[in-house]
Amino acid sequence: MKGIELSKKFFNEYCLGELNNKAPHLIDKINVGLVGEGSECFFLDDEISRDHDFDKGFSIFIEEKYYKKYKDLLENLYRGFFGDEFIHNPRKGVICTENFYQRYTNKRNIPISNVDFLNIRESYLSVATNGEIFFGRDNLFMEMRKYYKNFYPRDVLYKKLAAYLFQMAQSGQYNLFRSIKRKDKIAVFFAKNEFISGAFGALYLLSENYMPYYKLRKRYLESKNYYPPELFTDLEIIATEENEEKLYYLVEKISIYILNILKLREIVDTRDNFLVKAAEDVTKRIKDPRIATIPIMKGNFNV
Repeated sequence: MKGIELSKKFFNEYCLGELNNKAPHLIDKINVGLVGEGSECFFLDDEISRDHDFDKGFSIFIEEKYYKKYKDLLENLYRGFFGDEFIHNPRKGVICTENFYQRYTNKRNIPISNVDFLNIRESYLSVATNGEIFFGRDNLFMEMRKYYKNFYPRDVLYKKLAAYLFQMAQSGQYNLFRSIKRKDKIAVFFAKNEFISGAFGALYLLSENYMPYYKLRKRYLESKNYYPPELFTDLEIIATEENEEKLYYLVEKISIYILNILKLREIVDTRDNFLVKAAEDVTKRIKDPRIATIPIMKGNFNV
């Protein structure tokens, strides 16, 4: 059983009734779920990840205007749910809604500006919107959750997409093969890493999913079933392949795959497979002058 399923089952079968009995006046003021850091919040927990922080705990989110007044009551109730099995975990328990979102977005309310959106780490947005809320009303927590889950404003998406395309072109289509010719293995390693990172950045944007922390990127995107398995196989091969011809073929294959998506969606019209041209096309679509004037490579500096 996945961690979220375990927490949800425990809450619904035992804790909800206790809350109704002992704090009925708080039922319409809280949201309960499992959201935040940890592979279980991405539905990716497995035997390896369960060696730490794997339990039936959950989070109770409550707005700041109620948090100070009811924090102690809720924390005592939460501890009581577990009895002698209670283990303190700062990721779970009673959490102030505004504190939670400030931690990951640096904002306590919505809406936010395009520049503010661009300045939030992608992995933080991923953490702030993952998991599942399995009890609660449409209050501030859910309003903010829905706002961020609606994904990037169009101009922010274009700025980030242009940066990733430029990164792929510079590292994979250009510097990788110059580094191979120089027999600079360290430079080859870094060029591959930059290309793969840029590809994942673009793929996440095009699937409208926030990109998580690096160790979860491949598995989480695979779990969405948005792209063909062959794509991930090709990216894995690039990581270890040394043959220049094979690398050239795979780099171009992945670059053209992404380029074709952009053409199909009428985001670019370039006929050049070199992704710098695609990045330039995407940049031309940005209407917000505050975003348009930011240097292209700053579009993905907050990953």
